[in-house]
Amino acid sequence: MSDAPLQTVIFSGVRHARNYADVIAAHPDVELVAVHDSDDAPDWAHADTRAVAERSGVPVVDSIPDDADLVIVCSEPTRHAACALAAMEAGHHVLIDKPAATTLADVLALRAMSRERQLVCTSVNRTLLASTRRAKATIDAGHIGFARSVDVEFLSDGAQFATAVERPELVIDATLSGGGEIMNFMGYCIDSVRVLTGCEPLEVFGYSATAFSELHREAGAEDVAVVSARFTHGVVATITVGRIPAAPSAGPGASTVRIVGSHGHLLADDSKPAVALHRANREVDAIHAGSRGEHEAVSEMLHDVVGAIRHGQPLRYTIDDAAIAIAAIEATYRSIETGRPVAVAQLD
Repeated sequence: MSDAPLQTVIFSGVRHARNYADVIAAHPDVELVAVHDSDDAPDWAHADTRAVAERSGVPVVDSIPDDADLVIVCSEPTRHAACALAAMEAGHHVLIDKPAATTLADVLALRAMSRERQLVCTSVNRTLLASTRRAKATIDAGHIGFARSVDVEFLSDGAQFATAVERPELVIDATLSGGGEIMNFMGYCIDSVRVLTGCEPLEVFGYSATAFSELHREAGAEDVAVVSARFTHGVVATITVGRIPAAPSAGPGASTVRIVGSHGHLLADDSKPAVALHRANREVDAIHAGSRGEHEAVSEMLHDVVGAIRHGQPLRYTIDDAAIAIAAIEATYRSIETGRPVAVAQLD
């Protein structure tokens, strides 16, 4: 395959599509050539798709060009799987906005088709952020010993809801979003625990509430949730996600991971970004984790996807990883519904 930029099509221009178009424009290895949406997409989605095309200076096409190298799916979440399956059915590699799907059955269908067609299929995530990579390197070097417990928070600033999400219904209307803030954010937290500890989720017990947002209350969607989780090798975790009145960050949200190890503990803060290492001898190392790039996660994903398509390099985050996150999310909603701990489906 040549080293020319990958010919890239955005499939549905809603949610984060404008941001992704900006990342593509700044990336040397991909080129946005068109925007497309399916005939059954709602009128407002077609309008958003046309707006992305006009802003990016590319055409809206009735079908994905046969020679497209990569399709980025950016529809409302409940349509992610259908759009990605259609693109792979036509022989295209896909990168899907998060969550990859809103049900375990759908994400497993994506995994099955990607395997059958031998196509790259993955989803946007935050495991490639500088702070997470720095935290992982610190843990892998043995500075905190064995991970024993993890506290993860992903909190979005409710005051910036209208500007951070162009259509609030894409988060709070379950027919479009698949759920509330658990569906929106919990996958990031599951990914973080898995990447930093190497352990897999076994069981979850969830609580949720609509404590802050009238929009969430009217839609019947949770705006905050706390999840206790049990992972392999005895690791336990507490996960807090939510859209709250004031997130502890200068940006649109705050994301922190605290890992308590057998010989110390570590705090990774995406918003700085930085890692604080607390050693058993009470010494503290503050480690700067690089610049805080607004679109860093997507740009890193594109580097991975380009390497996988051109050279067959392994992805650092696969559709299997996305499936495990969706399995944990689905188990959490069942736990909240039943008031009991629920086992997370184990995938082969």
